[in-house]
Amino acid sequence: MALKKECSKCHYKNPRSAKKCRKCQNDLSGKVTWWVDLNTSEGRIRKRIGPDRQAAEAYELALKQKRVRKKVFGEIDEIEPITLEELWPKYAAWCKVNNESFETKVYRWKKLRPIFGKRLLNQITLRLVEQYRLSRLQEGVSAATVNKEITMLKHMLNKAIEWGYLKENPIARVKPLKEKRRKWRYLTPEEFVRIFQNIHPLYRDLLVFLTFTGLRRGEALGLTWQDVDPERGVIVIWAGKTGETRFVHLNSVALRVLRKRYSSRNGEEESSPIAHASSAWLSKRLYRKPGFPKRYGYTT
Repeated sequence: MALKKECSKCHYKNPRSAKKCRKCQNDLSGKVTWWVDLNTSEGRIRKRIGPDRQAAEAYELALKQKRVRKKVFGEIDEIEPITLEELWPKYAAWCKVNNESFETKVYRWKKLRPIFGKRLLNQITLRLVEQYRLSRLQEGVSAATVNKEITMLKHMLNKAIEWGYLKENPIARVKPLKEKRRKWRYLTPEEFVRIFQNIHPLYRDLLVFLTFTGLRRGEALGLTWQDVDPERGVIVIWAGKTGETRFVHLNSVALRVLRKRYSSRNGEEESSPIAHASSAWLSKRLYRKPGFPKRYGYTT
């Protein structure tokens, strides 16, 4: 008997058909923990699956198929079936070292886990992905967000192949959903002046610098004086989101901001040109005011 359910009271492992615990007579009709308990030629396999019976049955079937292939065809399958939830700690550890967007990965994993977490890697199908995408869209999530979540799922399975947990990606043929194009409108000079006049003076240098350089907020806030050549009017943006280091030539307005801040450093050689001007006010509070656009771009 390969599939068993654990009593929540005494933790005894009962046969799958048991209505009551054989040890303490506790009712087993509600939520239970499923186990796979199977004897193989390589020894006994006991594995706790969790409350998902379908996941336990899928794991049991995979083990039995492996045993049949080895017995009938002499195949040796060294890949031990694991669930996506078991893969996650390994993937998370890899992301911490190699990926700057670890927090985003954790957030997306929380969305993927309820549907895919208990599934064996080779049991994640195209149909399951379609069901997931439909449910997320019905929740009001954008197609772009859903695409990013499925892209992460595909990446997890690709890493599983690299690490020897999977032979091929079962959802490699999944195509992304069609995304709606964002309609960007550009900030007019009059609107820029109105914003400049309505924000706290502490943030004006940041606003002007971002507007007249086109830098991302993180790039501007991460600058050091070693990255700035005020004489030549050039700043260096080290490998960031695009993975490339680039040189940005400053116009007279942006250069004036840096020179003003450079002259008022008070001898603080290691301070950042824009460090103390947090972007939180610009990104959160400003756009909530009536009459201000939520998204904008502005070029000079």
